[in-house]
Amino acid sequence: MKRVIVFLLPIMLLIALCSCELSYQAPAVGKMHILVYGNDYSYGNKVYYESGELVEKAQAGKLYKTVNDALQVGRVLSNLAEKANLEYETHYITEVSDTYKTVLVSELEAIASSSSAADMTIIYYSGHGFGVKDKLNYGTDTASCSYLVPRDPAHPDSSVLFPVSEFLELVDSIKGVKVVLGDFCYSGSLVQSGFFSVTSGEYNLFDSSTLLIGDKIRESSSLFCLSAARYNELSYEFTSPSDPLHGKFTNALLKALGWDEENQKLTAAAAEKNGRITLFEVSKYVTAHDGESRQTPMVSGGSNDIVLFSF
Repeated sequence: MKRVIVFLLPIMLLIALCSCELSYQAPAVGKMHILVYGNDYSYGNKVYYESGELVEKAQAGKLYKTVNDALQVGRVLSNLAEKANLEYETHYITEVSDTYKTVLVSELEAIASSSSAADMTIIYYSGHGFGVKDKLNYGTDTASCSYLVPRDPAHPDSSVLFPVSEFLELVDSIKGVKVVLGDFCYSGSLVQSGFFSVTSGEYNLFDSSTLLIGDKIRESSSLFCLSAARYNELSYEFTSPSDPLHGKFTNALLKALGWDEENQKLTAAAAEKNGRITLFEVSKYVTAHDGESRQTPMVSGGSNDIVLFSF
């Protein structure tokens, strides 16, 4: 009898454990929201008021690769979401005008209202950025003195600038995990004050007491950012007609994510490791392969990496 009991106990324990395990549902996999924006500033001349007279000037600061940047990033993210068997929706903002800010704000608010805590939102921006250079110093809130620029960057004023701080507030109102990818000048301002990620070369410019006061690493976060450049740097496009039709950061980003642009399909992703693409692996790849020494990508969001796609 004792032998029977000893034999039955492990079986009963196994049944109990299995029953208990089956009583819990696996965590719900949320939806992925993808929002990509590209502005080439080619929507005509603008009228300005100067020296008491109205004058018309040609649109300055035209960018030639930004719309294609957004289109291709949107396509690779959509294909990756499909490959990962995720429910997703992709929003493109590539036909823009002076209503740029209104359109972008509207899209962000729509995602915020429909998102859930289980969702992930990836936002990509390619366009002009503007920064108040004398205020872009380490340890300051650079998001409050850096801007997304919807119109002619040669004439920045309050009516055409969108503070990065306001943009991030809108993004942070979205439920779930948010990832912002920025290919614009001074895009390092996406990295939140007090959570800076900078290169060793930049650290060498500061006294250790200046660096450590107020600096910290987030153990957890719902907002992750990867920028093309540091908060005080410009970002660059390829300029030769024979070069890729992208900004240098975005060109590396597409390779990191595994996009075959010529055939419009996924290929081996340089950032994929063990069947996963993580933000830190993407960051490492674009930093090493953007081909531009004048810009250095920055990443922030937490001490732990985040999985973007798992296959």
